[in-house]
Amino acid sequence: MGDDKKGTERNRPIINPPGDISPSAPEYLRQCGFALEPSINRLIELAVEAGWPRRDVVAAILIETGRHLETDKDGTRNQDDISGDEQRRGSGRRRGLH
Repeated sequence: MGDDKKGTERNRPIINPPGDISPSAPEYLRQCGFALEPSINRLIELAVEAGWPRRDVVAAILIETGRHLETDKDGTRNQDDISGDEQRRGSGRRRGLH
């Protein structure tokens, strides 16, 4: 019986899915935020523990979030966004918050 429980826990999503709520429902984004909140808070905690100032971490998350909002409807980024990312990376170092 214990193995069955462990098997289901491994297949369970780390973030709660939207459920039966329509994306056009007024509560949809609030429910999405509620599902993401623990993960975002943990990301902030990890970055602060690594030595980044909390204010800078939150600002960096907002910037990256803005980039995601700028994607095309099919999920691809336009060429200007990609070129800007390459320029920002410059040195070829791996980015820390992925």
